Amino acid sequence: MSFTDYHYYFFLFLLLLFLIFIKNDCRWVFLLLFSIIFYAYGQWEYLLLLLVSITIDYSCALKIEKSENLLKRRLWLIVSLLSNLGILFFFKYFTTFYENWSWIEARQSILYSQFESIILPLGLSFYTLQSMGYTIDVYKKLIKAERHFGYFSLYVSFFPQLVAGPIERPQKLLPQLRTPNPISTEKIQSGLFLIGFGLFKKLVIADRIFVLLNDSLSSYDNLLGWQALGFGTLAIFAVYMDLSAYTDIARGSARLFGIELSINFNRPFLARSLGEFWQRWHISLSSWIMTYVFRPLAQLSRSSIYRHLALIVTFLIIGLWHGPTSPFLLMGALQGCVIVLERITASHGYTWPKSKIFNSLRILRTHLFLNISGVLFLSPSMDTAIKIYSQIFNHRAFLDTSIIMSQLHGTTFSILLAGGFLTMTTASLFKIRIVEAISNLSTIGRFLLLYAVFFITIAFAERGSNEFLYFVF
Repeated sequence: MSFTDYHYYFFLFLLLLFLIFIKNDCRWVFLLLFSIIFYAYGQWEYLLLLLVSITIDYSCALKIEKSENLLKRRLWLIVSLLSNLGILFFFKYFTTFYENWSWIEARQSILYSQFESIILPLGLSFYTLQSMGYTIDVYKKLIKAERHFGYFSLYVSFFPQLVAGPIERPQKLLPQLRTPNPISTEKIQSGLFLIGFGLFKKLVIADRIFVLLNDSLSSYDNLLGWQALGFGTLAIFAVYMDLSAYTDIARGSARLFGIELSINFNRPFLARSLGEFWQRWHISLSSWIMTYVFRPLAQLSRSSIYRHLALIVTFLIIGLWHGPTSPFLLMGALQGCVIVLERITASHGYTWPKSKIFNSLRILRTHLFLNISGVLFLSPSMDTAIKIYSQIFNHRAFLDTSIIMSQLHGTTFSILLAGGFLTMTTASLFKIRIVEAISNLSTIGRFLLLYAVFFITIAFAERGSNEFLYFVF
């Protein structure tokens, strides 16, 4: 059940009606029931897998908390981690690795034909991290194990953020599920605005840009320098619009029920360095990776060289999390190396002066690198990425006036490129969050604005497939 499907909003409205008229201490039952229905609607065949994952981590966390023996605690933690990572590896990576093992005649084997038909379970990459984070926190004694199986099941499977995040920490989400906040008119209005803006960003902006990007990928040999660089600019902007749209709809849906999910983006295009960018971009994923992967690795040694290597490995894992393909792995490695370089230069005092002009140049420098890495993010193969890069770094395309003018004749591309850049910059510089600013409007003003947002979205939405990009991760 997609967030862009009208069935979802009938489903959402029905659940809201139930929750308004039942007692607070029973709300978790309906939230869990509807979460199960939501998942079954999309992939009922993997519902049992979700239940298995929930049961393993629920049981292991209780065993960890109960035991005072360090060896037993570690053993149950390992059981939890291996179970989760094993499931993730099998469904997300095994087929790719299997077909690349040259010493196995994979394509001629009956076994391969069975594996080839495997579909990645919805939300596996997200709910696996969320569930593992809970078990690790119990092991570190940061939280107590949840003894109520229903609450824990809802924590893992809560439908607004089940498929593509935000990845929530147990310290934030579990208390809201145990003791729900009251449903209020203000929360419903705010939630509807988040949903409306999310749909606008997805259907009107992101999907239209993806159509253009897909056309560009199908004829990338014809892209010239400025268009190739523009491809990277639009790619990173389209990904931002798509994922932040999902987050807005997820947060808006949860807010209808009085539940607050984490903010996943904090004006990332104002970042003055790549390291700062990752503190603003996909915050729930980057903070999870830094907490549960980088810090444990960095604590193994005080050597600065080792910590730099640990950071590069961490970003390789981020690339691998997106997919076991060369472009994603290279993207992770490059970003890790750049952040290490930023840290080394900063530690030796090689930084630009602090002023508005140099801050703007820092932001521009970060944008440039993101544009280049955006090519890797959307390229289906390294061959495609290399072709686009060869066009970007074709000096004639940047120095020859006639070539530049011929590129500008692509009116649609130029308008979308300029519009995307201006929207991206304006959205970053506009420091007042739109939804919060709307709270100052009168009731009539809110209603008219909400109506306008939904009307514009319906009128100008891109028709066709409207799946969110991160569904494939």
